[in-house]
Amino acid sequence: MLKKKLKSYFFTGLIVIVPGYITFYIVYLIIRKMDSFIQLLPSKYHPETYLHFKIPGLGAIATFLLILIVGILFTNIFGKKILGFLEDKFVKQIPFVGSIYKGTKQIIETIFSHDTTSFKEVILVEFPKEGCFAIAFITNYLETSITDYNGVTKKFVAVFLPTTPNPTSGYLMILPEDKVIKTNMSIDAAFRMIISGGVLAEKFDRKI
Repeated sequence: MLKKKLKSYFFTGLIVIVPGYITFYIVYLIIRKMDSFIQLLPSKYHPETYLHFKIPGLGAIATFLLILIVGILFTNIFGKKILGFLEDKFVKQIPFVGSIYKGTKQIIETIFSHDTTSFKEVILVEFPKEGCFAIAFITNYLETSITDYNGVTKKFVAVFLPTTPNPTSGYLMILPEDKVIKTNMSIDAAFRMIISGGVLAEKFDRKI
């Protein structure tokens, strides 16, 4: 009995500590990396030259401001035309580099766009075989319809099926829309369930 309780306490502590530690460590690495960007400036422009002490996180603030300024410059019509010209005439013309740039840009636009349904609907799909269900996300409603062998025209959806416990990898699946089961589960709840291997599961129902 005591052994069972100790085991339960240990795993509870592990669940609390490990995510917090990983989150803190990732944030620390990001801030440290951003701080290193300050070193790209000439030494006379370094804040430490005048303050005689290092300010943690200053690089992160500087990087944030730089991204904000670039966003402001390229939001207007003139800035968009310049960016489009540079992309078409230079970046996209470079083999391999152009493909990476285009793919990365599409991913960023998908994640931060407010007009897309990607990663905003949790579904269940039969995987890896019939009768087994896995949590997945509709990433896009495809603008194409395919007629099957019975002459029935079906609409298709692009689905991302993440793996456990690392949801950053997974499978892209193209499925008929009527073959997915839509749920009322939130995105956060779905990710918690995936990462924890089902330990942190919440009640959900089929969306009608």
